[in-house]
Amino acid sequence: MATSSTNIESSNEVSIARIRRRQSAKRTYKDTDSLRPSSDPQVLESTTDRFIHAMADHQQIDTIQDTIIEGGDVTREREVRPTAKGIAVVIHHTDDLRASVHLRQPVVRVSMIDAKSGQHVKKTRPEICAVSYYERQNETIDYILPIQTQPFSPDKSGSILRPAWEESLIINDDSSKLYEENTVFFFEILALPTACSNWADSRQAQSWYKIAWSFLRPTRSSLVGRKCRLQLYSYPSQQAEVYPIWASHKMATYSSTLYVTVKVTTLKDQPPPTLRSMGPHQKEEGTISFEQLQSRPIGTTSSTSMAADTCSVPLHTSAWTREAGQSCQVPNRLHKVLHPGTQGCSALAFSPDGRWDPFVTFDLCTLFSVFIFRFLACAGVSGESYPVTIWEVSSWTLVLSSDDHRGLVYNFSWSFQSSLVASASADSVCRVWSLERLAPPLTLPHPCFVYGVQFAASAAIVCTAAYDACLRVWRLHEGSVDLVEELREHKGLVNCLASDGSRSTLYSCDSVGEMCVWTINESAQLQRKVKVAEGESILQITLHNAGKKALIRTVNQLVMFDLRIDKVVHCYTSSSVYACCSLISPCGTLVFSGTKDGCLYAWRTDVPEAQPVRVTCLQKMDSISSMAFHPVEHVIVISSVASHQPMAVLVYENSMNNT
Repeated sequence: MATSSTNIESSNEVSIARIRRRQSAKRTYKDTDSLRPSSDPQVLESTTDRFIHAMADHQQIDTIQDTIIEGGDVTREREVRPTAKGIAVVIHHTDDLRASVHLRQPVVRVSMIDAKSGQHVKKTRPEICAVSYYERQNETIDYILPIQTQPFSPDKSGSILRPAWEESLIINDDSSKLYEENTVFFFEILALPTACSNWADSRQAQSWYKIAWSFLRPTRSSLVGRKCRLQLYSYPSQQAEVYPIWASHKMATYSSTLYVTVKVTTLKDQPPPTLRSMGPHQKEEGTISFEQLQSRPIGTTSSTSMAADTCSVPLHTSAWTREAGQSCQVPNRLHKVLHPGTQGCSALAFSPDGRWDPFVTFDLCTLFSVFIFRFLACAGVSGESYPVTIWEVSSWTLVLSSDDHRGLVYNFSWSFQSSLVASASADSVCRVWSLERLAPPLTLPHPCFVYGVQFAASAAIVCTAAYDACLRVWRLHEGSVDLVEELREHKGLVNCLASDGSRSTLYSCDSVGEMCVWTINESAQLQRKVKVAEGESILQITLHNAGKKALIRTVNQLVMFDLRIDKVVHCYTSSSVYACCSLISPCGTLVFSGTKDGCLYAWRTDVPEAQPVRVTCLQKMDSISSMAFHPVEHVIVISSVASHQPMAVLVYENSMNNT
């Protein structure tokens, strides 16, 4: 009985001790919970230093196990184990931002910074891909790269003053980094530059205009998995970086806030490959095998989105109705409408003389035949997608469609042999497609908008015109590209380029009314500078077929400029005709002007004093954005950037005049 009594007393003591420990633990948890932030959605200007790291988030606590320590005492110890899950940063929206001319297509850039060193947070293992699938190709990247959202488009519902991204950014690294003491997330709201930006500042700021910034320390505020409202702060200058400002504690508040969520996420083990990787685990891969690529018809690429049956080039020689040396005629009939995009088309370009001579082999008789094709490059607009399509003109067959661009395409240029086509875009990239090699397009990266592109006599040399007042010369290689030189002779943004028939002389025009004439070989040499329209932006230049004159369109006028004497010889713009797009016919006898009210007018260059003739076969459309005249046909193609605006193909038929 004594033994039994002793056992009961020992058992009671253990039970009492357990009850006391539970009550103590409850008091500890209660005191700790009192330190948690209030659920009231107030602005988080800073984080609390008192919050206990062990109570950061219940999702990170894998097990709570009993541990027997010396003396038989039992405690409950929290074991925090690193998780294999990744990090997701969801960018929601802002409150009203300050109205500014610089606020254009804002993005949010997210950086994970070490609070002590000011450097990017190191990856758990250097060989893993934290943000991009192709980080492993660069062994020097041992830290988590910054990542940013897609630009907020003003076309979306809502106001540009209150951008809403609602985009999740994935970081493929150990989620335990969220709870490290020195991890700080910096959020920078940036905007693409505008014409009102200062040139020197925009170059130093690498063409991003800095609007506001904020920060979050999840380990110190226990806000993992919760929607947070962060106070925004102003930049003292466009050259300022966020970490020195944050470390100095001298932060000027910006009258708005940013809503974000930082949380733990589970990544897919192997997401399916795609043409454009959107995550650290997603591989870029074409949709056909190498064997299929070899047997595929000429004129398609790995980024082509249509079936092979519909995109094969018809093998026949076209019979052109306009003879060599014959004058072009004003179109009098609507022949066809095409739909390159749901919101119209921003740029058009026929292949230079329409010739491309691929050799087609017949397996049975091993004979070679030459076929002549002529192509039309189109830049469609479909919401936030900007597809580039190429059509074979004789049958209007679609031969290529690509959605590589992420911004409006301003201009096309074909190589002299029509085997390459280059596009200049607002996504700060110029891309070069090949119709001979089945390969993805070459990418020519820029720090800003790319407004113009032009091939030299050699298809390996490409010149680009950009927003940063710089003319760049590139050399193309098979699968790669080199920047040869940067030419900074212009004082304003370079809007447009044009070259003569031999492709040896290049003309570049800028936003202050100045034209530079260059000699282009392996590099570019400046011949002279010409003031065309003092202080007036030159938007478009088209050379006459003889190469002695140029049709120049400025903000307020359309003029014929004599390149031999550097003088304006005729003005085509009247008070009733405002040109927003123009061209010269291939024969050099007609000048066409598309207007803001959707009308098309034509002048004869040999009778400049005559009134323009309106092309009546063109149906009423919105402001004309681009035009292209067929090199060897009486055909003109018209396009507009507006909702549900088709691309109109106008032709001339002599039979209509005889009836």
